[in-house]
Amino acid sequence: MMKTILILVSSIAILFSFPTLASVIDFQQLERNQDGPFRVAVGSNKYIEDGFQLDYLGSRPWDGFYSLGTLDSRYTGSTAMFNNTPGGTTQLSKVGGGIFDLFSIDLAKIDGTSFGNVTFTRDGGHSQTFVSSSLSITETFLFDAGFLGARSVSWIQTSSFLGFHQFDNININVSSVPIPAAAFMFAPALLGFLGLRRKAKITTV
Repeated sequence: MMKTILILVSSIAILFSFPTLASVIDFQQLERNQDGPFRVAVGSNKYIEDGFQLDYLGSRPWDGFYSLGTLDSRYTGSTAMFNNTPGGTTQLSKVGGGIFDLFSIDLAKIDGTSFGNVTFTRDGGHSQTFVSSSLSITETFLFDAGFLGARSVSWIQTSSFLGFHQFDNININVSSVPIPAAAFMFAPALLGFLGLRRKAKITTV
């Protein structure tokens, strides 16, 4: 009986400590050996990679998302994406819904002298602001604990044509086995085990 208890407890512990799945949206599938910017996700205003989607929520849907070709003078050495509308909003979420942990993002100023403040806001209202330090230099910014367990995160392109920024290498973690699902999987086993113990006690009396 004690052996059965140990096996059951060990199985539950293993499942509930199941590792999370790390994902990095790096936009490498967009890489083009050309000069100048090009339109991304034409007609849908939605970009999907590794189970996540970026939605263009700007006021000029004919503009949408863009990326720079590798021969463009502003290319930073890694293919990225940017919202081509001043004041346009970009929203990150999991395809089909669900929660995720947002850890970091690479930002680079591609026009003007500085992209200034870029504020990221998650569902629920928590926000964090990042500031660039130089032109066409990619910088990695870390999110605080307020971006754990998010359902969506949005940010706005500066309202000035002199402050465009691009984003790259969005580092995200997603739990591979949701806790509620794990609980439902083990509920029958627990109930069965308790029933067996009760039956054994009644029999021995």
